[in-house]
Amino acid sequence: MEINIDGVNYFLDLYTNLPPYFSSAINLFNLKEGNHNMIIKVSDRKNSASKGNKVTVGSFLVDMSY
Repeated sequence: MEINIDGVNYFLDLYTNLPPYFSSAINLFNLKEGNHNMIIKVSDRKNSASKGNKVTVGSFLVDMSY
C-alpha cells in the first residue's frame, strides 16, 4: 500500500500469513494542527509471499492529546 501524507510518500507491506485482522499500519506524531492531505493507493508492489493486493481501511484515529 502506498500512502502520501502532506507530500511525504510511505510504502507499507501489509502481508501476513495469519488470519485477517486489523492492525495499526502507520503512526505519525507531531503533525501540526490544521488541514492535512492523505492519498491511499493500493500498489502493484507486493510481498513475494502475497497472492494478491487487497487492502481494507478499517478506521482512522486522530488523537490530539499529544
